[in-house]
Amino acid sequence: MGQAEPWAALSGACRTAWPRDLPGRRWALLLLGIFALALLARVTVFELGQDRPNGDEQAYIELAETWAGSGGFARRGRPETHIAPFFPALHALAIRLGAPPRWSGRYLALLLSALVVPAAMWASRPILGRPAAVAAGLLIALHPRLLKTAEWIQPEHLTAALWLVFGGALWRRQRLLAGAALGLAYLSRPEAALVLPLWWCYELAVDWRAWRRMLAASAVVLTLALPYLLHLRSSVGEWVLTGKTEWVYQLAQLEVRSDRQPVSREESRRLIADQPTLSAQMRHEPAAFLAGYGERLLYAFDYLQDALGWPLFLLGWLGVGGQLWRQRETARLFLPLTLLLCIPVVVVHARHVLPYAPMLLVAAVAAGQSALRLARDRAVARMSS
Repeated sequence: MGQAEPWAALSGACRTAWPRDLPGRRWALLLLGIFALALLARVTVFELGQDRPNGDEQAYIELAETWAGSGGFARRGRPETHIAPFFPALHALAIRLGAPPRWSGRYLALLLSALVVPAAMWASRPILGRPAAVAAGLLIALHPRLLKTAEWIQPEHLTAALWLVFGGALWRRQRLLAGAALGLAYLSRPEAALVLPLWWCYELAVDWRAWRRMLAASAVVLTLALPYLLHLRSSVGEWVLTGKTEWVYQLAQLEVRSDRQPVSREESRRLIADQPTLSAQMRHEPAAFLAGYGERLLYAFDYLQDALGWPLFLLGWLGVGGQLWRQRETARLFLPLTLLLCIPVVVVHARHVLPYAPMLLVAAVAAGQSALRLARDRAVARMSS
């Protein structure tokens, strides 16, 4: 046997173990490439802009700094109950690794925003196919509003990625993965907890025997959520999903009264103090509660169409309706969109609807794909007639 023969045998073994047409290899490269494009676009837009943290971002930075300095989940000497812990935990880890607090927060936000892209492609591929999933990834990667908001030191883009993982896992019937995504989504935005009963209702409506599988998935959610729930119980003195519900509801009433116009800090404090709490108004002024909810619901959809633009906003809802009409199991992917009906119970800001924008962009691509198929079928029918 010549010296070349062992090397030839080794080379053949390597080709057998890693063939050129390995299933999924090209798809993985596509995911990586479009993710890199999304990250590059976001960093470029950020570097060309101005870095001016707002008040909420400053609060996130302070909390991450305290946590990184072993001060616990606290801010200004008090246990933190208003900010959910997942994003600050990642930020605190970056600070502990030696990154400056402000810049680590910015680049963490940019990275998490770019991760929405592969999450969307992974979630939509089994429903729409590879070409449409790539189109959805490119649309999310380069959408102007998502580029401009990518730098925000807040958890909305992290939540968007988790919702897409949740929906994609449900479609694949990977309920434990979906439970993990939902638990982390709650640790990112507290209103995510409302999806759990909606998920139960959906699964039992499809198959009443699914309760055993749902128990296991719910256990995953609770395991992830329990430390934060115990922290809130210790800090607030009762079992709550977040420590800011009543205050945020009073702020929501101010939002309606001021027609979303800026109000001075002193004036807002005075007006908020005069507003009834959520529980009080639901009991004693149900008509006022419903009227305020309806107005804030309009705000939520207005913010969402402003983020996407009217054409994509309408195309997205057409895509959701079309997918549910053609394939009702697609409801699993879009289940988090039901939160758009829940968040107006309290205050609604433009950033609160951002977690749902990528999901609607996926639906817009689905609507476009259906329109192209219809046009092709009609053209084929004309040619054959």
